[in-house]
Amino acid sequence: MTRKFIPVEEAFERWQKDPEFVAAYDALSAEFSLAAALIKARADAGMTQGQVATAMGTTQAAIARLESGRLNLSCPPVQSVNH
Repeated sequence: MTRKFIPVEEAFERWQKDPEFVAAYDALSAEFSLAAALIKARADAGMTQGQVATAMGTTQAAIARLESGRLNLSCPPVQSVNH
């Protein structure tokens, strides 16, 4: 059995006609933007994922997950500082 592969552009064009797909895609736009910004910043700095991981005190796998969007980010609550 041979498989027919559909170009991603063709599939995306078809999916964009589905309102549920469009809503889900739009809901993820912030994550897509963050991943793209991380990849661009790393590339602009001429760093590998491993180098970024070392600088951040984490693993290369964690950076790969960040860049792929497969990692849910969370931040601890910000504490106010009284001077």
